[in-house]
Amino acid sequence: MIASLIALFFSLAMSLAACFVHYAAIHAADRRLSGTPLQAVQALWIASRRFWDYLAMALLMGFVVIVGMLMLLIPGLFAWIAFSLALPALALRQFGISESMHASWLATEGRRWRLLGIWLVYAVAGFIALVCVGLLFAALFHLLGLGRMTVQILMVSVMDPVFTGASIVVTGAVSTTVFRLMELEEPEILAA
Repeated sequence: MIASLIALFFSLAMSLAACFVHYAAIHAADRRLSGTPLQAVQALWIASRRFWDYLAMALLMGFVVIVGMLMLLIPGLFAWIAFSLALPALALRQFGISESMHASWLATEGRRWRLLGIWLVYAVAGFIALVCVGLLFAALFHLLGLGRMTVQILMVSVMDPVFTGASIVVTGAVSTTVFRLMELEEPEILAA
């Protein structure tokens, strides 16, 4: 029972940290695209200002996508793409939660297939990178003579957090880049 509570607490803490890092990555990518890069500490400081709004938005979007996925795969994908610009809108344009979701809905209208293609390419590339690096490290650990159990523990305790952290940062950068591209096409919807 205690081990389960500790695992639950650790999982919740990691989820909060992941949201915080994703929010900071959106700001860092936006500033990099603007030509005025931020240091990591600055991006984290900016992210701390509206983190609870961001977390509420992320939870709401997750709920909408999960409900869509439960209905069938297509409604979940549709919701995910339709609201894919909501988090950057909240973070970068200081919109409220409902305003961010509405802006994302309007900005993605007529572009959802293209956005789905972008995110699928990103997902496939990320999966291929994960498999290749995982196989490389597994082979390296095997060559070092580490036992199967040790390799599994190292993969779960070291590689999983590294890949999760990297994917959170890259996803923040990709969503910000897509947001900025859509902003060029729909300035009246997404501009500050």
